[in-house]
Amino acid sequence: SLVGSEMCIRDRNKTVTPPSGNKHDYYSIAIYWWPCNWNDTFFKIGDTCNKTTGLPWVRRDGIVDPLTNGGDAAAISDMINTVNVLAWAYYFTEQEKYADRATVILKTWFLDDSTKMNPNLNYGQGVPGIVTGRGEGLIETRGFIFFVDSISLLEGSEAWTTAYDTQLKDWFSQYLNWMMTSKIGNEEHNATNNHGTWFDAQASSIALWLGQSKIAEQIASQAPSRRVKVQIEPDGKLPQELARTKSFGYSQFDLQAFFYLSILSKYSQVDLFNYETTDGRSVKKAFEFLLPYALGEKWPYEQIEPFNRGVFFEQFRIASQVYNNPTYEEDIKKLPNIDYTGDYSIDLFWPQKTTVLLKILSQVFQHPRP
Repeated sequence: SLVGSEMCIRDRNKTVTPPSGNKHDYYSIAIYWWPCNWNDTFFKIGDTCNKTTGLPWVRRDGIVDPLTNGGDAAAISDMINTVNVLAWAYYFTEQEKYADRATVILKTWFLDDSTKMNPNLNYGQGVPGIVTGRGEGLIETRGFIFFVDSISLLEGSEAWTTAYDTQLKDWFSQYLNWMMTSKIGNEEHNATNNHGTWFDAQASSIALWLGQSKIAEQIASQAPSRRVKVQIEPDGKLPQELARTKSFGYSQFDLQAFFYLSILSKYSQVDLFNYETTDGRSVKKAFEFLLPYALGEKWPYEQIEPFNRGVFFEQFRIASQVYNNPTYEEDIKKLPNIDYTGDYSIDLFWPQKTTVLLKILSQVFQHPRP
């Protein structure tokens, strides 16, 4: 992580300029969109396509366009992951070198006038020839859900001062306000698929960290009607995700967001894990629908690339405890390719014993949770 932190700093000195002309603006291009002249047969080019410029770009769901590399999406993801690891390293070892490097990165991305990012995603997931920014860009900062709490683990270090913490909270206050009030933020807030769920989890986590409990309470109180009733069918299917070309992956992705939102909603006294509509729609039902396929049953919907079922371990571990069902814990052993040492260490971040899990969750979400 100490090496990786240098890469994060270099990434912030970016060479790609957003449509605004301001390098402090976040910028990315929607990954599933391609120049309209990429393939005459596939796209059936019509009168709207400029065969010379390739504008406007067209959507090819599930297939990443290599031309979309070069924006800020990968850089901000790397930054978040690096700061998370450094913060946890400082918290467990109390070695200042980890807090020092985390502080340098945080200052570079959020505090220093010459390099900091503006607190918005006005130019996230733009589509050349169509729009310079979309609500979908907010999916690229979903890592803020845990990132803001990692910052709290730096408290007490010599490097991360109270002044820096105040400045960073001011940045995130502006960012959260942009999320909740801007046109692009509202687009994502109103999304009826995984984007909407991830928006709620991200906004809720930031609001709780900032002590803006009313925003978190509003999101939690609306989640049953805005998310569960709209996105989940009575049999547990997630139809918006099943319509995708990578439907298995996106179904798991939305379920993951629902689990995070359910954890966060507990701080607003909303039990989303156990909420159920009169016709049987629930987060638990979505989990149970995906369960047999996670364990190896053939997926009956479109999935154009292999999907690692091992990523379900997090949902199985959490479900075993919130639903008090040890079978889900045993099912983890049936999942393939589980990385016990990677970014989502199963033993460190999601321990088996309920008391330990709740203790860690309370520590991770404690500053300044109501």
